[in-house]
Amino acid sequence: MKNKFKGIIHNEIPDNWDELTKEDPRIRKSLLETLKYSSNTPFVCITHPEYVCCEYKMKLNLFAFRKHGISIPFNVIGMPVSVSSCGFRGNIDALLDDYKTRKGLFLILNLNSEQIEIVRRRGDIATGQTLATCIFENTFTDFPNYLSSLRSEYRRRLKIALRKGENLKTAIIDNKLFDAKLHNLYLQVQKRSKYPLETLGIEFFRNFEGEIHVFYDNTIKNCELEYTKNNNENISENEIDKFSSDENNDAMFSRYDSSERNHGNNNNSNNSKVSSENKFESAGATTSSINYKEGAIKTSLAFVMITYEEKQMDFIFGGMDYEKRDQYDLYYNMLLHIARIGIENGVSRIDFGQTAEQSKCKIGCKISHKYMASFSNNKLLNYILQKSASLLEYKNPIETYKTFK
Repeated sequence: MKNKFKGIIHNEIPDNWDELTKEDPRIRKSLLETLKYSSNTPFVCITHPEYVCCEYKMKLNLFAFRKHGISIPFNVIGMPVSVSSCGFRGNIDALLDDYKTRKGLFLILNLNSEQIEIVRRRGDIATGQTLATCIFENTFTDFPNYLSSLRSEYRRRLKIALRKGENLKTAIIDNKLFDAKLHNLYLQVQKRSKYPLETLGIEFFRNFEGEIHVFYDNTIKNCELEYTKNNNENISENEIDKFSSDENNDAMFSRYDSSERNHGNNNNSNNSKVSSENKFESAGATTSSINYKEGAIKTSLAFVMITYEEKQMDFIFGGMDYEKRDQYDLYYNMLLHIARIGIENGVSRIDFGQTAEQSKCKIGCKISHKYMASFSNNKLLNYILQKSASLLEYKNPIETYKTFK
């Protein structure tokens, strides 16, 4: 008698999901609930005494990282969003044994080195590399210390970027005011992605627990933001940053508030308004928060969304105006802004996510390999998957970068 699948399929996220995942922030219920209603990728949750996971269906190029291939329907065990975290928790052997009782093709994404070794020891699963993630280990006292630690050729390239972006400023906005203009910047990046998974609706950015930094050119008059004096909240969540050039410290970021950042508050007040020019003249003198009105930044150039979990910061999503990309060297300035924020907040590491490995390595990231496993309960299909494993995998760049002195 054939074994039956013992996992329980939930169309809705179980109430005790966070308890089952041991409150792992990268697969937390609040994230999945946001995705449920703002992503075009439907998914289900699976619970089992020895594992829990997310699963979604997708037609994937059998040779996804090649120029040509065949699209085949897979059941993907992974997060239904383009992040580098794995979509299951628990005993991977139990998961594989259980899933092998089901018909179809299955793919597990973003396994780490320890997990893939367990899979390989079984001998009956096709394995290979998938998109790596880029990790920035923070050992720096401040941003100037980071810049001075770079080897000259890399520092020179970043100085060029910072000079191009010398008029860029960023504002941390209330997520509820993420508007169509900013969403279009995300869509510009999404449409150019080599490996698209989902398309996120505007509601994801409005409801997800991430911090959104918007880039704009302050020399353009209609970019001026309004600020609100706030005596109750620390500047923490809402401060203004400017890219600037400093002759004594190469190119660096100047900070326009001396208050210590304290994540978790997104409240805005509605008291007296202060112009941006006056704000900069009285830097650090007033505790303020941004009163960002929808459409107020009429020439938004880019944005990044980041999250904090204990001593780690993650770059989740971003968007940019590709017509302005080269003028401001936007992508490098976005990466450098993330690095600076992480360094100033004293995080131990920054996960810059997958793709664009070369650019991220040139600012000091190291490659952290991720793996995938593909299998079927059909012996013939399983044999074909194993024999074609080298064609299934993504070949990470072999070039290494010695970024620091």
